[in-house]
Amino acid sequence: MDVSGKVFKTRNALNVRRLLTPLKTLKMFLRCLHAEIVEVEIEVVSPSIAPSENFAELNRTVTCMVLKANDRRTSSMPR
Repeated sequence: MDVSGKVFKTRNALNVRRLLTPLKTLKMFLRCLHAEIVEVEIEVVSPSIAPSENFAELNRTVTCMVLKANDRRTSSMPR
């Protein structure tokens, strides 16, 4: 095999590794966020959130609620 073939294979391996690393990170992140939703209740707690269209704050609130529910679920599971 000539040198150019080795260089090509090395570059391909590096490119594949660059693509797989973010995918592995995303997969681990999604595993951490796994939560079994048993019941969903939407309630406007603060009227200042919805009218101002502050979706970032609303998203943080919902995410926090899901993570807390996930913590309760996993902490009550037998180990």
